[in-house]
Amino acid sequence: MTHGEADYDVIVVGAGIGGIYAVHRFARQGLSVLGIEGASGVGGVWYHNRYPGARVDVDSIDYCYYFSTQIWQQWRWTERFAAQPEILAYLDFVADSFGVKQRFVFGTWVTSAQWRGDTVRYHVTTSTGLSVSCRFLVMATGQDGADRCRGAAGHRRPAWRRARASPRHPRGHATSGRRAAAQPLLPG
Repeated sequence: MTHGEADYDVIVVGAGIGGIYAVHRFARQGLSVLGIEGASGVGGVWYHNRYPGARVDVDSIDYCYYFSTQIWQQWRWTERFAAQPEILAYLDFVADSFGVKQRFVFGTWVTSAQWRGDTVRYHVTTSTGLSVSCRFLVMATGQDGADRCRGAAGHRRPAWRRARASPRHPRGHATSGRRAAAQPLLPG
């Protein structure tokens, strides 16, 4: 650990379905955990994809977390195939219910993550100047984050086209006339 660098057991990159669950689970296990998310809130792909008509293509209940009776008792879907705002509201509800948001820094993009054998830790820097280290680095960025890992062993530019809101793709990016879908991630 270098001077001024915060140290954690686990850093989770991404506040989507998998990232929310990972931060909750690691914290529940007593590990020190930090979540890092580029967006200003939780939701992952459901935060970014706000194009008209965005919705799930499977039953809404398939987007539920199955680890909590509390969530099952308190949340009710209004549609069989929920639209983006309802999915985002659900993820926000879960993150609030379990205090996950307080463990995240939002509006922060990972710019570097390097394993250092001399410290036996990952050293992570971000777009906001935050410098942290951890024993375990969990990339919960989903398949849309795969192209950000170019140059790493086994990572190649994806063969699919995508439309999402980000600094490179502003909201309202045209998807009309293109095949677009979202794939659910169900943490185990």
